[in-house]
This record gives sequence, C-alpha cells and structure tokens, in this order.
Amino acid sequence: MDEQCRKMKKEKTEAELAHIKMQVNPHFLFNTLNTIYGMALEQSPAAADAIAKLSGIMRYVLNESANDLIPLNVELECISNFIDLQRNRFGNSSVDIQYKVNGQAYGKHIAPLFLLPFIENAFKHGINPETGSRIAIDIDVSGDTLKMHAENNIVPIANEEPRSGMGGITNAQNRLQNQYPGRHTLAISRQNDIFIVDLSIHLS
Repeated sequence: MDEQCRKMKKEKTEAELAHIKMQVNPHFLFNTLNTIYGMALEQSPAAADAIAKLSGIMRYVLNESANDLIPLNVELECISNFIDLQRNRFGNSSVDIQYKVNGQAYGKHIAPLFLLPFIENAFKHGINPETGSRIAIDIDVSGDTLKMHAENNIVPIANEEPRSGMGGITNAQNRLQNQYPGRHTLAISRQNDIFIVDLSIHLS
C-alpha cells in the first residue's frame, strides 16, 4: 500500500470515528443527568458514583478514543459504566439488563469505540419500561480473540422513525472492515422479536 492510500485510509477512519463521537446518544446523556439530578435532590449516596461513571464515559469518548489502540480493559470499563448508568436510569422497572464478561482483558488492546455502538443500539431500540424489556450482553476474551453476543427484544418506541439510529452500527461495520480486515466476523440477525449481534475480533 503506497503512502497516498495509507493517508486516505487514515483520514476515512478518523472521519468515521469523529462521526461516532458525535452520535453518542445525547438523549442518553441528558436522561442520565436528569436521573442524577433526581438522586441529588433526594441526597442519594448513589449520585456521586453516577456522576463519576458519566464523567468517565465522557472522558473516554472525548480523549481516550483519539488513540489508534487502547487497552481492552479501558473499553470494557466504559461499557460497564454505561450499563450501570442505564440500570440507574430505569431503576426497578420491568427492564431486565444482563451483562457478563469472561476471560482476561488485561494486556490486550482494541481500536476504540468498536463495541459501544452495538451496546448503545441495544438500549436505544430495546427499552420500553411499559412493555417489559430484556437486554443481554456477553463478552468473552480467549487468547487474542474477543467475542461479543448482544441481544435485545424489539419493543415499540414512541415517535421513533423506522431504522433510526442505525448509523452508529453502519460506521462500526465500516471501521471493522478498515481496521480488522480478515480478522473479524460480524453477524446481525433478527429472530422473531429479538435483535442479535454476534461479533468476533482477532485482536493481535
């Protein structure tokens, strides 16, 4: 690959990453801030923890993601913070949120913001406390291979346009092709009313 091709590929990847940063759901941020505000009004000790988690996510998106590669444990910590904030947001409603990580993440590296768009999409399209919702995310790290299985039941969401919000997944697919060519598999499917994502990446 000549220098011009490398430069064009780098510029394309940077543009896609910048677009993903802008797409981190502002509704999630505002809803989370409203939740934290309610906690603070009630003088809840959970408010400080929620603020710290939200701060960590924003720091990650704005700063850490500027790097070509980041420690895998940092990416997983951001995901964990994101899911904890979603749990705080929905409280004891009928939303069932399951998140599991198996394997050793330390010492591994991944391009930033590869996993979060799929997880954010699950929450955006799979949450409706009035009808009951379930989101299950399983991440497994074995050797240099990371596998993620994410599923959510598809629920009716008021005022949502068909297929809105899929841009983050499309960008993630493009980045996978650019940065992990021949080293990943991605299967997105729908089984009845369940949306499923299976992703495997060879990290090294």
